[in-house]
Amino acid sequence: MKIKRLDDNYAGQYFSDTADKFKNLYSHASDFQDRVRVWTEILNRYATGARSAIDLGCGSGVFTFYLVNKGLEVVGIDAADRMIELCQQEKKRRGLNTVKFFKSELPALQNVKLEKADLIISSSVLEYVEDLHETFETIRNLLSGNGILVVSFPNSYSIYRWIQRFAFAILRRPKYYRYVKHILSPDSLAKILDKHGLIIREVRYYAHRSPLLRACRVLRLPEKYTEDLFVAVVGRKP
Repeated sequence: MKIKRLDDNYAGQYFSDTADKFKNLYSHASDFQDRVRVWTEILNRYATGARSAIDLGCGSGVFTFYLVNKGLEVVGIDAADRMIELCQQEKKRRGLNTVKFFKSELPALQNVKLEKADLIISSSVLEYVEDLHETFETIRNLLSGNGILVVSFPNSYSIYRWIQRFAFAILRRPKYYRYVKHILSPDSLAKILDKHGLIIREVRYYAHRSPLLRACRVLRLPEKYTEDLFVAVVGRKP
């Protein structure tokens, strides 16, 4: 199913236009560095023994190339033209032949033929897709028998998310929020996954942006209230 969209409301175009800025955030934004720390800890464990991976919404390729460096054959997919350009440039710079990049869109991934993968990752992407159920059906069909999905979402428990949604309703800021369609908790994600024969094995919360949330962290509020995002490790049901 092709996603119906107007360019003004299309997340792929927005992230293409902001791709270079987004790439630079990984080197100096504290919440992006927190993301890298948590994700690489998880990937270090679940990439062990895996031979192939698919990065859905690969962006500028931070985690795609990380998995390549760990010896996996990887396919990176993104809907943003400029993101794919950045990835292709980096691939050429490194002289790699174990990674491929394609432009395509979830949920259906039109015009891309993919083999089943041992590991599928999707960092801060699925909140923008129209149909989560079709997306997870696509992912389940791409997972090898014992394959693992690592996926993140905006955390609906987060105090910052509550404030952000209120601010967007009044001020229409931050701009990217106009494209966000799904803000979940691990519990709500588990209910969706259950319908597709998938189950959460592990959850980590991460990324706290504001001084308020840092203060809440110091006060030892539960992480689910202080962190903006969560990442779930998902596998097939036994």
